[in-house]
Amino acid sequence: RPKIGDVALIEIKGESKKISHRIVDVKEDENGEYFITKGDSLKYADNVKVRQDQIIGILGLIIY
Repeated sequence: RPKIGDVALIEIKGESKKISHRIVDVKEDENGEYFITKGDSLKYADNVKVRQDQIIGILGLIIY
């Protein structure tokens, strides 16, 4: 299950591109749980609700 701090690969509905953004919050509305994401180099969180079915995968390891 994705959690705050994870970097998720996200499928954007209606578009062929995918993005990888960090999950910064988990919320719930009348349609269930959703995630708020933000690009690490961006100042503000994305203005879109990301649902579980849009998350293709979670980054597992970063080596510096």
